[in-house]
Amino acid sequence: MFEISLYDIEHVYNTLKNKAFNCYSHNKIDQLINFIDASASIAAHFNWIFTDAEVEDLLRKVAYKYVYMKGDFVPNSKKIVFYDQIGSTTCLGLQYLRGLIGSDFEILYIFESSTRKCSPVILEELSKCAKATSFIINSSKSNKIGTIIELYNTILSFQPQKSIFHSPAEGAFGVILWNALPQIKRYRIVPGDHHFYLGISCTDFFFEFRKYGYTVAIEKRYISKDKILFQPYYPVIDNDLFYGFPIKTQNKVIIFSAGAMYKSYGENDLYFHIIKKLLFDYPQVIFLFAGGGFDVPFKNFVKTNNFQNRLILLGFRQDLNMCIANSDIFLATFPFTGGLTTQYAAYYSKPILSYTTADLSMNIIDDLIGSPLFKKQPITYTDLNAFFSYAKELILNKQFRMEEGIRVNKILTTKQEFNYNLMSNLGDCVVDCVKEKLYIDYNKHLNLYLNIERNYIPILETFLVLKFRFNFINLFPQLIIPILFNSMFYKRLIKRLRCK
Repeated sequence: MFEISLYDIEHVYNTLKNKAFNCYSHNKIDQLINFIDASASIAAHFNWIFTDAEVEDLLRKVAYKYVYMKGDFVPNSKKIVFYDQIGSTTCLGLQYLRGLIGSDFEILYIFESSTRKCSPVILEELSKCAKATSFIINSSKSNKIGTIIELYNTILSFQPQKSIFHSPAEGAFGVILWNALPQIKRYRIVPGDHHFYLGISCTDFFFEFRKYGYTVAIEKRYISKDKILFQPYYPVIDNDLFYGFPIKTQNKVIIFSAGAMYKSYGENDLYFHIIKKLLFDYPQVIFLFAGGGFDVPFKNFVKTNNFQNRLILLGFRQDLNMCIANSDIFLATFPFTGGLTTQYAAYYSKPILSYTTADLSMNIIDDLIGSPLFKKQPITYTDLNAFFSYAKELILNKQFRMEEGIRVNKILTTKQEFNYNLMSNLGDCVVDCVKEKLYIDYNKHLNLYLNIERNYIPILETFLVLKFRFNFINLFPQLIIPILFNSMFYKRLIKRLRCK
Protein backbone atom coordinates (compact mmCIF):
# COMPACT_ATOMS: atom_id res chain seq x y z
CA MET A 1 0.00 0.00 0.00
CA PHE A 2 1.26 3.49 -0.83
CA GLU A 3 0.02 7.03 -0.35
CA ILE A 4 -1.00 8.85 -3.49
CA SER A 5 0.66 12.22 -4.08
CA LEU A 6 0.06 14.95 -6.62
CA TYR A 7 3.15 13.65 -8.42
CA ASP A 8 1.45 10.26 -8.88
CA ILE A 9 -1.71 11.89 -10.18
CA GLU A 10 0.19 14.04 -12.66
CA HIS A 11 2.19 11.00 -13.76
CA VAL A 12 -0.96 9.04 -14.62
CA TYR A 13 -2.55 12.06 -16.29
CA ASN A 14 0.53 12.79 -18.40
CA THR A 15 0.96 9.13 -19.34
CA LEU A 16 -2.55 9.04 -20.77
CA LYS A 17 -2.14 12.46 -22.38
CA ASN A 18 1.16 11.51 -24.03
CA LYS A 19 -0.40 8.35 -25.42
CA ALA A 20 -3.07 10.53 -27.01
CA PHE A 21 -0.43 12.68 -28.70
CA ASN A 22 1.33 9.54 -29.91
CA CYS A 23 -1.98 8.34 -31.39
CA TYR A 24 -2.28 11.62 -33.30
CA SER A 25 1.16 11.03 -34.82
CA HIS A 26 0.01 7.60 -36.02
CA ASN A 27 -3.49 8.69 -37.15
CA LYS A 28 -5.21 6.54 -34.49
CA ILE A 29 -8.02 8.93 -33.68
CA ASP A 30 -10.37 6.43 -31.98
CA GLN A 31 -7.66 5.63 -29.46
CA LEU A 32 -6.75 9.30 -29.13
CA ILE A 33 -10.31 10.11 -28.08
CA ASN A 34 -10.30 7.27 -25.53
CA PHE A 35 -7.01 8.41 -23.98
CA ILE A 36 -8.08 12.06 -23.81
CA ASP A 37 -11.35 11.08 -22.10
CA ALA A 38 -9.45 8.89 -19.65
CA SER A 39 -7.03 11.71 -18.78
CA ALA A 40 -9.97 14.10 -18.37
CA SER A 41 -11.54 11.66 -15.89
CA ILE A 42 -8.35 11.75 -13.83
CA ALA A 43 -8.18 15.56 -13.95
CA ALA A 44 -11.85 15.96 -12.98
CA HIS A 45 -11.40 13.56 -10.06
CA PHE A 46 -8.67 15.66 -8.40
CA ASN A 47 -8.88 19.14 -9.97
CA TRP A 48 -5.34 20.45 -9.58
CA ILE A 49 -5.92 21.87 -13.07
CA PHE A 50 -9.18 23.10 -14.63
CA THR A 51 -8.23 23.16 -18.29
CA ASP A 52 -5.31 22.02 -20.44
CA ALA A 53 -4.29 24.24 -23.36
CA GLU A 54 -2.17 21.51 -24.97
CA VAL A 55 -5.06 19.06 -25.02
CA GLU A 56 -7.43 21.73 -26.33
CA ASP A 57 -4.97 22.52 -29.12
CA LEU A 58 -4.64 18.82 -29.98
CA LEU A 59 -8.40 18.41 -30.32
CA ARG A 60 -8.56 21.56 -32.45
CA LYS A 61 -5.88 20.12 -34.75
CA VAL A 62 -7.83 16.88 -35.11
CA ALA A 63 -10.95 18.85 -36.01
CA TYR A 64 -9.25 20.87 -38.74
CA LYS A 65 -7.27 17.96 -40.13
CA TYR A 66 -10.05 15.36 -40.30
CA VAL A 67 -13.43 17.14 -40.13
CA TYR A 68 -13.53 20.82 -41.11
CA MET A 69 -14.35 21.61 -44.75
CA LYS A 70 -14.39 25.07 -46.30
CA GLY A 71 -17.62 26.12 -47.93
CA ASP A 72 -20.46 28.58 -47.87
CA PHE A 73 -22.68 28.52 -44.81
CA VAL A 74 -25.81 30.63 -44.42
CA PRO A 75 -27.09 30.43 -40.82
CA ASN A 76 -30.77 30.70 -39.93
CA SER A 77 -31.35 32.87 -36.85
CA LYS A 78 -34.44 30.81 -35.94
CA LYS A 79 -32.54 27.52 -35.73
CA ILE A 80 -30.50 26.14 -32.84
CA VAL A 81 -28.73 22.85 -32.09
CA PHE A 82 -28.82 21.33 -28.61
CA TYR A 83 -25.90 18.88 -28.37
CA ASP A 84 -26.20 16.65 -25.30
CA GLN A 85 -23.58 14.20 -24.00
CA ILE A 86 -25.32 13.71 -20.63
CA GLY A 87 -29.01 13.16 -21.39
CA SER A 88 -30.19 13.22 -17.78
CA THR A 89 -32.98 15.08 -15.99
CA THR A 90 -30.82 15.28 -12.85
CA CYS A 91 -28.37 17.61 -14.57
CA LEU A 92 -29.22 20.84 -16.40
CA GLY A 93 -30.26 19.69 -19.87
CA LEU A 94 -34.01 19.59 -19.36
CA GLN A 95 -34.25 23.15 -18.04
CA TYR A 96 -32.53 24.47 -21.16
CA LEU A 97 -34.53 22.25 -23.50
CA ARG A 98 -37.80 23.39 -21.98
CA GLY A 99 -36.69 26.98 -22.40
CA LEU A 100 -35.97 26.35 -26.09
CA ILE A 101 -39.19 24.41 -26.65
CA GLY A 102 -41.16 27.38 -25.32
CA SER A 103 -39.34 29.77 -27.68
CA ASP A 104 -39.48 30.50 -31.40
CA PHE A 105 -36.41 28.38 -32.15
CA GLU A 106 -36.52 25.35 -34.41
CA ILE A 107 -34.50 22.74 -32.51
CA LEU A 108 -32.16 19.96 -33.61
CA TYR A 109 -31.50 17.83 -30.52
CA ILE A 110 -28.46 15.56 -30.78
CA PHE A 111 -27.70 13.03 -28.06
CA GLU A 112 -24.27 11.42 -28.36
CA SER A 113 -22.65 9.05 -25.90
CA SER A 114 -20.73 5.81 -25.75
CA THR A 115 -21.72 5.05 -22.14
CA ARG A 116 -25.03 6.79 -21.36
CA LYS A 117 -28.65 6.43 -22.40
CA CYS A 118 -30.85 9.44 -23.02
CA SER A 119 -33.60 10.02 -20.45
CA PRO A 120 -37.03 8.96 -21.75
CA VAL A 121 -38.43 12.16 -20.18
CA ILE A 122 -36.26 14.25 -22.51
CA LEU A 123 -37.20 12.20 -25.56
CA GLU A 124 -40.90 12.33 -24.69
CA GLU A 125 -40.89 16.12 -24.35
CA LEU A 126 -39.07 16.50 -27.66
CA SER A 127 -41.54 14.18 -29.38
CA LYS A 128 -44.39 16.50 -28.39
CA CYS A 129 -42.67 19.51 -29.93
CA ALA A 130 -43.50 19.94 -33.63
CA LYS A 131 -40.46 22.17 -34.22
CA ALA A 132 -37.95 19.75 -32.64
CA THR A 133 -36.01 16.94 -34.34
CA SER A 134 -34.06 14.33 -32.38
CA PHE A 135 -30.87 12.60 -33.51
CA ILE A 136 -29.48 9.84 -31.26
CA ILE A 137 -26.02 8.42 -31.89
CA ASN A 138 -23.82 5.86 -30.14
CA SER A 139 -20.20 6.99 -30.40
CA SER A 140 -18.73 3.76 -29.02
CA LYS A 141 -18.45 2.20 -32.48
CA SER A 142 -15.17 2.31 -34.38
CA ASN A 143 -14.32 4.98 -36.95
CA LYS A 144 -15.27 7.83 -34.66
CA ILE A 145 -14.09 10.41 -37.20
CA GLY A 146 -16.56 8.99 -39.69
CA THR A 147 -19.32 9.44 -37.10
CA ILE A 148 -18.16 12.99 -36.31
CA ILE A 149 -18.22 13.86 -40.03
CA GLU A 150 -21.75 12.45 -40.27
CA LEU A 151 -22.87 14.73 -37.42
CA TYR A 152 -20.93 17.63 -38.91
CA ASN A 153 -22.80 17.35 -42.21
CA THR A 154 -26.14 16.94 -40.39
CA ILE A 155 -25.56 20.16 -38.46
CA LEU A 156 -24.42 22.12 -41.50
CA SER A 157 -27.50 20.95 -43.42
CA PHE A 158 -29.71 22.20 -40.57
CA GLN A 159 -28.02 25.63 -40.83
CA PRO A 160 -28.28 26.79 -37.20
CA GLN A 161 -27.01 30.17 -36.15
CA LYS A 162 -26.44 29.02 -32.55
CA SER A 163 -25.81 25.89 -30.53
CA ILE A 164 -25.90 24.86 -26.89
CA PHE A 165 -23.90 21.90 -25.71
CA HIS A 166 -24.21 19.99 -22.46
CA SER A 167 -21.20 17.83 -21.69
CA PRO A 168 -19.45 16.13 -18.75
CA ALA A 169 -15.77 16.52 -17.95
CA GLU A 170 -14.95 14.10 -20.75
CA GLY A 171 -16.30 14.43 -24.27
CA ALA A 172 -13.36 14.67 -26.66
CA PHE A 173 -15.66 13.42 -29.42
CA GLY A 174 -17.90 16.48 -29.08
CA VAL A 175 -14.99 18.90 -28.67
CA ILE A 176 -13.58 17.76 -32.01
CA LEU A 177 -16.99 18.17 -33.63
CA TRP A 178 -17.60 21.70 -32.32
CA ASN A 179 -14.07 22.86 -33.04
CA ALA A 180 -14.90 22.13 -36.69
CA LEU A 181 -17.96 24.44 -36.52
CA PRO A 182 -16.59 27.91 -35.68
CA GLN A 183 -19.16 29.57 -37.95
CA ILE A 184 -21.88 28.68 -35.40
CA LYS A 185 -22.12 30.62 -32.14
CA ARG A 186 -21.46 28.01 -29.42
CA TYR A 187 -22.79 28.19 -25.85
CA ARG A 188 -21.73 25.75 -23.16
CA ILE A 189 -23.83 24.75 -20.13
CA VAL A 190 -21.44 24.40 -17.19
CA PRO A 191 -23.08 21.86 -14.85
CA GLY A 192 -19.86 21.10 -12.93
CA ASP A 193 -18.13 24.41 -12.29
CA HIS A 194 -15.86 22.92 -9.62
CA HIS A 195 -14.05 20.42 -11.84
CA PHE A 196 -11.85 20.13 -14.91
CA TYR A 197 -13.59 19.73 -18.24
CA LEU A 198 -12.75 19.58 -21.93
CA GLY A 199 -14.06 22.08 -24.45
CA ILE A 200 -12.76 25.57 -23.69
CA SER A 201 -11.42 25.67 -27.25
CA CYS A 202 -14.81 25.19 -28.91
CA THR A 203 -16.92 27.49 -26.74
CA ASP A 204 -17.85 31.10 -27.42
CA PHE A 205 -20.01 31.70 -24.32
CA PHE A 206 -20.30 29.92 -20.99
CA PHE A 207 -23.50 29.62 -18.93
CA GLU A 208 -22.38 29.79 -15.27
CA PHE A 209 -24.94 29.48 -12.46
CA ARG A 210 -23.11 30.93 -9.45
CA LYS A 211 -20.23 33.11 -8.28
CA TYR A 212 -17.98 30.13 -7.62
CA GLY A 213 -18.08 29.03 -11.25
CA TYR A 214 -17.62 32.61 -12.41
CA THR A 215 -14.48 32.88 -10.29
CA VAL A 216 -12.98 29.57 -11.44
CA ALA A 217 -13.74 30.45 -15.07
CA ILE A 218 -11.72 33.66 -14.80
CA GLU A 219 -8.90 32.51 -12.51
CA LYS A 220 -8.29 28.93 -13.65
CA ARG A 221 -9.88 28.45 -17.06
CA TYR A 222 -8.62 31.86 -18.25
CA ILE A 223 -11.95 32.82 -19.79
CA SER A 224 -12.60 36.52 -20.36
CA LYS A 225 -15.46 38.11 -18.41
CA ASP A 226 -17.41 39.07 -21.52
CA LYS A 227 -17.80 35.40 -22.44
CA ILE A 228 -19.43 34.43 -19.13
CA LEU A 229 -23.23 34.54 -18.88
CA PHE A 230 -25.07 34.12 -15.57
CA GLN A 231 -27.87 31.56 -15.74
CA PRO A 232 -29.14 30.43 -12.29
CA TYR A 233 -31.34 27.35 -12.68
CA TYR A 234 -34.44 25.87 -11.10
CA PRO A 235 -35.09 22.24 -10.04
CA VAL A 236 -36.90 19.94 -12.43
CA ILE A 237 -39.77 18.18 -10.66
CA ASP A 238 -41.07 15.29 -12.77
CA ASN A 239 -42.12 12.77 -10.10
CA ASP A 240 -44.90 12.80 -7.52
CA LEU A 241 -44.73 9.17 -6.38
CA PHE A 242 -43.44 8.50 -2.87
CA TYR A 243 -42.42 5.00 -1.82
CA GLY A 244 -42.28 5.70 1.90
CA PHE A 245 -39.57 5.43 4.54
CA PRO A 246 -38.45 2.14 6.14
CA ILE A 247 -38.91 3.56 9.65
CA LYS A 248 -41.76 5.04 11.68
CA THR A 249 -41.67 8.84 11.50
CA GLN A 250 -44.77 9.81 13.47
CA ASN A 251 -44.04 12.49 16.10
CA LYS A 252 -40.45 12.69 14.90
CA VAL A 253 -38.44 15.48 13.30
CA ILE A 254 -36.98 14.11 10.07
CA ILE A 255 -33.65 15.55 9.00
CA PHE A 256 -32.90 14.47 5.46
CA SER A 257 -29.65 14.63 3.51
CA ALA A 258 -28.62 13.31 0.11
CA GLY A 259 -25.82 13.06 -2.40
CA ALA A 260 -23.00 10.85 -3.58
CA MET A 261 -21.41 9.24 -0.52
CA TYR A 262 -18.00 10.79 -1.12
CA LYS A 263 -19.46 14.28 -0.54
CA SER A 264 -19.73 13.54 3.18
CA TYR A 265 -16.16 12.23 3.65
CA GLY A 266 -13.22 14.32 4.82
CA GLU A 267 -12.37 17.34 6.96
CA ASN A 268 -11.94 15.22 10.09
CA ASP A 269 -15.41 13.70 9.53
CA LEU A 270 -17.08 16.97 10.49
CA TYR A 271 -20.28 16.02 8.66
CA PHE A 272 -20.53 12.88 10.82
CA HIS A 273 -19.85 14.90 13.96
CA ILE A 274 -22.71 17.25 13.05
CA ILE A 275 -25.08 14.31 12.63
CA LYS A 276 -23.89 12.78 15.88
CA LYS A 277 -24.47 15.98 17.87
CA LEU A 278 -27.94 16.48 16.40
CA LEU A 279 -28.96 12.90 17.22
CA PHE A 280 -27.48 13.01 20.74
CA ASP A 281 -28.95 16.42 21.62
CA TYR A 282 -32.42 15.85 20.21
CA PRO A 283 -33.97 12.41 20.80
CA GLN A 284 -36.97 13.34 18.62
CA VAL A 285 -34.74 13.55 15.52
CA ILE A 286 -34.27 10.75 13.02
CA PHE A 287 -31.81 11.11 10.19
CA LEU A 288 -32.25 9.77 6.66
CA PHE A 289 -29.61 9.78 3.91
CA ALA A 290 -30.20 8.96 0.24
CA GLY A 291 -27.31 8.40 -2.15
CA GLY A 292 -25.00 5.84 -3.67
CA GLY A 293 -21.29 5.16 -3.85
CA PHE A 294 -18.68 3.70 -1.52
CA ASP A 295 -20.69 3.46 1.72
CA VAL A 296 -18.32 1.63 4.10
CA PRO A 297 -17.26 4.76 6.10
CA PHE A 298 -20.91 5.76 6.52
CA LYS A 299 -21.96 2.27 7.62
CA ASN A 300 -19.08 2.11 10.09
CA PHE A 301 -20.20 5.42 11.59
CA VAL A 302 -23.74 4.10 12.07
CA LYS A 303 -22.52 0.88 13.67
CA THR A 304 -19.94 2.51 15.95
CA ASN A 305 -22.51 4.90 17.41
CA ASN A 306 -25.40 2.42 17.55
CA PHE A 307 -27.53 4.64 15.31
CA GLN A 308 -29.17 1.72 13.47
CA ASN A 309 -32.67 2.81 14.53
CA ARG A 310 -32.18 6.55 14.05
CA LEU A 311 -29.88 6.91 11.05
CA ILE A 312 -31.11 5.10 7.96
CA LEU A 313 -29.17 4.85 4.70
CA LEU A 314 -31.78 4.73 1.97
CA GLY A 315 -29.42 4.13 -0.95
CA PHE A 316 -30.40 5.45 -4.37
CA ARG A 317 -33.99 6.71 -4.43
CA GLN A 318 -35.89 7.36 -7.64
CA ASP A 319 -38.34 9.35 -5.52
CA LEU A 320 -35.62 11.59 -4.07
CA ASN A 321 -37.64 14.76 -4.49
CA MET A 322 -40.61 13.21 -2.67
CA CYS A 323 -38.34 11.99 0.14
CA ILE A 324 -37.37 15.62 0.70
CA ALA A 325 -41.03 16.69 0.43
CA ASN A 326 -41.89 14.27 3.25
CA SER A 327 -39.08 15.44 5.54
CA ASP A 328 -38.88 18.37 7.96
CA ILE A 329 -35.35 19.76 7.54
CA PHE A 330 -32.72 19.35 4.83
CA LEU A 331 -29.05 19.07 5.81
CA ALA A 332 -26.50 19.90 3.09
CA THR A 333 -23.51 17.57 2.83
CA PHE A 334 -19.97 18.61 3.75
CA PRO A 335 -17.16 18.99 2.70
CA PHE A 336 -18.85 18.81 -0.73
CA THR A 337 -22.31 20.31 -1.03
CA GLY A 338 -24.83 19.36 -3.72
CA GLY A 339 -26.84 21.85 -5.72
CA LEU A 340 -29.93 20.06 -6.98
CA THR A 341 -30.87 18.58 -3.61
CA THR A 342 -30.78 21.96 -1.87
CA GLN A 343 -33.01 23.31 -4.64
CA TYR A 344 -35.46 20.45 -4.04
CA ALA A 345 -35.57 21.50 -0.39
CA ALA A 346 -36.33 25.10 -1.31
CA TYR A 347 -38.98 23.98 -3.81
CA TYR A 348 -40.82 21.99 -1.12
CA SER A 349 -40.42 24.79 1.46
CA LYS A 350 -38.03 22.86 3.68
CA PRO A 351 -35.54 24.85 5.77
CA ILE A 352 -31.92 24.17 4.87
CA LEU A 353 -29.11 23.50 7.32
CA SER A 354 -25.86 24.35 5.55
CA TYR A 355 -22.37 24.70 7.01
CA THR A 356 -18.98 25.22 5.44
CA THR A 357 -15.61 26.45 6.56
CA ALA A 358 -14.70 29.87 5.21
CA ASP A 359 -11.93 28.43 3.02
CA LEU A 360 -14.32 26.08 1.19
CA SER A 361 -16.39 28.65 -0.65
CA MET A 362 -17.64 26.11 -3.20
CA ASN A 363 -20.07 24.95 -0.49
CA ILE A 364 -21.87 28.28 -0.19
CA ILE A 365 -25.31 27.35 -1.49
CA ASP A 366 -26.93 30.79 -1.30
CA ASP A 367 -26.65 31.78 -4.95
CA LEU A 368 -27.61 28.26 -6.05
CA ILE A 369 -31.11 29.27 -5.00
CA GLY A 370 -30.78 32.25 -7.30
CA SER A 371 -31.73 35.41 -5.45
CA PRO A 372 -29.58 38.32 -4.17
CA LEU A 373 -31.94 38.50 -1.18
CA PHE A 374 -29.69 35.92 0.42
CA LYS A 375 -27.23 38.73 1.10
CA LYS A 376 -29.62 40.07 3.73
CA GLN A 377 -30.15 36.73 5.44
CA PRO A 378 -27.65 34.06 4.39
CA ILE A 379 -28.34 30.35 4.61
CA THR A 380 -24.81 28.93 4.66
CA TYR A 381 -23.11 29.28 8.05
CA THR A 382 -19.35 29.51 8.54
CA ASP A 383 -19.66 29.71 12.33
CA LEU A 384 -20.38 26.28 13.80
CA ASN A 385 -21.94 27.62 17.00
CA ALA A 386 -24.35 29.81 15.03
CA PHE A 387 -25.14 26.82 12.82
CA PHE A 388 -26.08 24.65 15.81
CA SER A 389 -28.16 27.48 17.33
CA TYR A 390 -30.12 27.71 14.08
CA ALA A 391 -30.51 23.91 14.01
CA LYS A 392 -31.84 23.96 17.57
CA GLU A 393 -34.52 26.51 16.74
CA LEU A 394 -35.56 24.60 13.62
CA ILE A 395 -35.89 21.34 15.55
CA LEU A 396 -37.69 22.69 18.61
CA ASN A 397 -39.90 25.35 16.99
CA LYS A 398 -42.26 23.98 14.33
CA GLN A 399 -43.65 27.41 13.45
CA PHE A 400 -40.14 28.80 12.89
CA ARG A 401 -39.31 25.73 10.83
CA MET A 402 -42.27 26.35 8.54
CA GLU A 403 -41.48 30.06 8.19
CA GLU A 404 -37.87 29.35 7.21
CA GLY A 405 -39.06 26.85 4.61
CA ILE A 406 -41.37 29.44 3.10
CA ARG A 407 -38.51 31.97 3.06
CA VAL A 408 -36.21 29.80 0.93
CA ASN A 409 -39.08 28.85 -1.35
CA LYS A 410 -39.90 32.47 -2.15
CA ILE A 411 -36.38 33.25 -3.36
CA LEU A 412 -35.93 30.16 -5.51
CA THR A 413 -35.35 30.85 -9.20
CA THR A 414 -38.51 30.05 -11.14
CA LYS A 415 -38.93 28.43 -14.53
CA GLN A 416 -40.27 31.70 -15.90
CA GLU A 417 -37.23 33.65 -14.66
CA PHE A 418 -34.89 31.02 -16.07
CA ASN A 419 -36.55 31.09 -19.50
CA TYR A 420 -36.50 34.90 -19.63
CA ASN A 421 -32.79 34.99 -18.77
CA LEU A 422 -32.01 32.26 -21.28
CA MET A 423 -33.76 33.99 -24.18
CA SER A 424 -32.12 37.31 -23.21
CA ASN A 425 -28.66 35.71 -23.14
CA LEU A 426 -29.21 33.91 -26.46
CA GLY A 427 -30.59 37.12 -27.92
CA ASP A 428 -27.42 39.02 -27.06
CA CYS A 429 -29.35 41.14 -24.56
CA VAL A 430 -27.56 39.98 -21.42
CA VAL A 431 -29.55 40.36 -18.20
CA ASP A 432 -27.83 42.62 -15.69
CA CYS A 433 -26.39 40.69 -12.78
CA VAL A 434 -23.89 41.14 -10.01
CA LYS A 435 -20.64 39.51 -11.09
CA GLU A 436 -18.56 39.07 -7.97
CA LYS A 437 -15.54 36.88 -7.49
CA LEU A 438 -15.18 34.71 -4.41
CA TYR A 439 -12.04 33.89 -2.50
CA ILE A 440 -11.11 30.30 -3.36
CA ASP A 441 -8.34 28.34 -1.67
CA TYR A 442 -7.47 26.00 -4.53
CA ASN A 443 -4.85 24.10 -2.53
CA LYS A 444 -7.44 23.43 0.14
CA HIS A 445 -9.78 21.97 -2.46
CA LEU A 446 -7.03 19.78 -3.93
CA ASN A 447 -6.19 18.46 -0.45
CA LEU A 448 -9.83 17.47 -0.03
CA TYR A 449 -9.66 15.24 -3.08
CA LEU A 450 -6.33 13.79 -1.97
CA ASN A 451 -7.75 13.09 1.49
CA ILE A 452 -10.66 11.13 0.03
CA GLU A 453 -8.21 9.18 -2.13
CA ARG A 454 -5.92 8.38 0.79
CA ASN A 455 -8.43 7.70 3.55
CA TYR A 456 -11.78 6.78 2.03
CA ILE A 457 -11.94 5.76 -1.63
CA PRO A 458 -8.50 4.95 -3.09
CA ILE A 459 -9.66 4.97 -6.70
CA LEU A 460 -6.38 6.12 -8.27
CA GLU A 461 -4.41 3.63 -6.17
CA THR A 462 -6.53 0.88 -7.70
CA PHE A 463 -5.84 2.26 -11.16
CA LEU A 464 -2.08 2.41 -10.55
CA VAL A 465 -1.98 -1.13 -9.20
CA LEU A 466 -3.89 -2.40 -12.21
CA LYS A 467 -1.68 -0.39 -14.55
CA PHE A 468 1.70 -1.46 -13.22
CA ARG A 469 0.86 -5.05 -12.24
CA PHE A 470 -1.43 -5.95 -15.10
CA ASN A 471 -0.71 -3.20 -17.69
CA PHE A 472 -4.42 -2.33 -17.97
CA ILE A 473 -3.89 1.27 -19.09
CA ASN A 474 -7.31 1.56 -20.78
CA LEU A 475 -9.49 0.59 -17.83
CA PHE A 476 -10.15 4.15 -16.68
CA PRO A 477 -12.97 5.13 -16.73
CA GLN A 478 -14.54 1.94 -18.11
CA LEU A 479 -13.74 -0.08 -14.97
CA ILE A 480 -12.61 2.28 -12.23
CA ILE A 481 -15.53 4.74 -12.26
CA PRO A 482 -18.28 2.05 -12.23
CA ILE A 483 -16.84 0.29 -9.18
CA LEU A 484 -17.51 3.41 -7.13
CA PHE A 485 -21.17 2.44 -7.41
CA ASN A 486 -20.64 -1.15 -6.25
CA SER A 487 -19.07 -0.93 -2.83
CA MET A 488 -18.83 -4.67 -2.11
CA PHE A 489 -16.98 -5.36 -5.36
CA TYR A 490 -14.76 -2.34 -4.74
CA LYS A 491 -13.91 -3.41 -1.18
CA ARG A 492 -12.96 -6.93 -2.27
CA LEU A 493 -10.88 -5.65 -5.19
CA ILE A 494 -8.90 -3.25 -2.99
CA LYS A 495 -8.28 -5.97 -0.40
CA ARG A 496 -7.15 -8.42 -3.04
CA LEU A 497 -4.80 -5.99 -4.78
CA ARG A 498 -3.21 -4.83 -1.53
CA CYS A 499 -2.46 -8.41 -0.54
CA LYS A 500 -0.52 -9.16 -3.74
